[in-house]
Amino acid sequence: MHSTAPLSTQAALILLVVFAALLFLVGLDQWDLWSSDEPRVAGIGAAIARSGDLLVPRLNGHPYLEKPPLYFWISAGIFEVFGESTFNARLPSALAAVGGIVLLFVLARQMAFSPTIALLAGVILAASPEYWAIGHRVIVDMLLCLSISSAMLAFYSADRHLQVGTLASSRRAWPWIATLIVCLAAAVMTKALVGLAIPLTSILSFLVFRTWLKRAFHPSSWVVLVIASILCFIPFGVWLWFQYTQYGWQMVYDIVWLHNLARFSGDNASHVQPFYFYLVKFPKQFFPWTLLLPLAAIYHYRMIRYRGDTNSLFLLCWLIIPFLLLSISANKRGIYLLPIYPAASLFVAVAAVRFVEERGWNLRFYWPTVIKATAISYLALTLTIEFLIWPAKNARESYVPLFEYCATLEKGGADLRLYEPLDRIRGAAVFYLGRNISELGGQEALAGFLKNQNAIVLTYSENLPEVGGIQVLKNFLISGKRFVVVKGNTVEE
Repeated sequence: MHSTAPLSTQAALILLVVFAALLFLVGLDQWDLWSSDEPRVAGIGAAIARSGDLLVPRLNGHPYLEKPPLYFWISAGIFEVFGESTFNARLPSALAAVGGIVLLFVLARQMAFSPTIALLAGVILAASPEYWAIGHRVIVDMLLCLSISSAMLAFYSADRHLQVGTLASSRRAWPWIATLIVCLAAAVMTKALVGLAIPLTSILSFLVFRTWLKRAFHPSSWVVLVIASILCFIPFGVWLWFQYTQYGWQMVYDIVWLHNLARFSGDNASHVQPFYFYLVKFPKQFFPWTLLLPLAAIYHYRMIRYRGDTNSLFLLCWLIIPFLLLSISANKRGIYLLPIYPAASLFVAVAAVRFVEERGWNLRFYWPTVIKATAISYLALTLTIEFLIWPAKNARESYVPLFEYCATLEKGGADLRLYEPLDRIRGAAVFYLGRNISELGGQEALAGFLKNQNAIVLTYSENLPEVGGIQVLKNFLISGKRFVVVKGNTVEE
C-alpha cells in the first residue's frame, strides 16, 4: 500500500543532495589527470598554492592569462589546506556540480513547481552525460556553470519581488540583487566576457519577450540588469589593472581581445566548427533526455502562447538564446554549452510531469519511486565507470608513468629540461614533479644542452628535430600523442 503523503521539499532536497554527493564526490582519484585540460589547470593551481602569487596565474613559470584566475584561486586554496592530489584537483569542479544541482532545485521551488518536479530536474541534470563528465574533470567550465546558474536564480528571485511593486517587496529584492552582482562577477572572473554574455543575453531576451507578452513595461528589472552588468566588471577591471601595471597594454590587449573577442569572431579561434556544430553535439551530450525535448518544447510553447506563462518563457530564453549565441561564435567546443544544461533539465522535468498529470494518469505517488529508481540505476552505472572502466583506461591516458620515469632519472643525477613543451606537459610537470622545469627552445639550444653529461630532455615527438646526436631513452603514448625522453649520444651508459 502506497503512502498518500506527497514528497516534501525537505525530503526531496535531502535525497537530491545525497545522490549528487555520491555521484560527484566518490571515486575522484580512481584515475589520473587526463587530456590536455586537466594537467594544465591542476599545474596552474598548484603553482599558485606554492608561490602565493594570486595576481598572475603561471604555467611552468610562464604567465597564463587566457582565463581570469577565480578557478585557479579556489584550486590553490584547496591545495593549500588539504594538499596536492588528484582528488583535490578535481574537487572544485565536483563541488560546483553538486552546488549547481542544488541551485536548480531551489530555482524550481522558487518558480512554485512541486518538490517532485524539482527533484526530477536535479536528477536529470546530474544524469546528463556532459554535466556528469565535466563534474569529474579539472576544468573551469563547471564553476562558470555554477556562477551563471546562481545569477539566473538571483535575477529571477529579485525580479519576482520587484514585480509586486510595494516598498516592502522591493526591500526583499535587495539581497537578491547583491547576489546577482556577486554571481555575475564570479562568472566574469571565471571565464571573462562569456561569463556575462550568456546570462545577460538570456535575461535581456526574457525581459523583451515578457514586455511584449504582457503588454507592460517594468523598468525596475531593466535597471537592475544594467547596474549589475556594470558593477560585476569591477573585480575583473581591478585584475586587468594589475596586469597592465606589471606587463603593459599588450597583456591587457591579449586578455580582452586575443583570448575573448577574437575567439568569438574567428580571428584567434582554436576550435573552429561549422554553425550547426551544436545541433549535432548537444543531442548526444544531453541523451537520453534529448528524447523528451520535442515534448517539452510543445508544452512550454503552449504555456507561453495560451497562458502567458513567464516561467516557461524564462527557461526557454535561458536555453535557446545562449545556444544561438554560441552557435554564431566561430570557436566551438561541446563543453561551452554547459551553462544551458540546468535550463534544459528543468525544461524537460516540468513538461514530463505535467504531461502525465494532464492525461489523468494516476502516477502521483509513484513519481518518487520512479525518480529514486532512476537515480540508483544511474549511480550504479557511474560508479562502475569510475571504479572499473576508467581505471582500466588509465594506462593509456595517464601522465604519471612518464613523470615517474623522469623523477627516477633525476634521482640518478640526470638534469631534466622540457623542449618546446605542450601546455599539458608544462602543467603535468609542475603538478607531478612539484616544481617548475626549465625549458629549451630551438635546435641550437637543444643540441647545446644535450652535450652535457647528465642532460635529458622531455618533448612531444613531433617537436623533436630530425638531427643526429640524439638517443631516445623511452617513448610514452598518452591520449594518442607520443612523448619521448631523450639524451645525447655522447653520454656514457
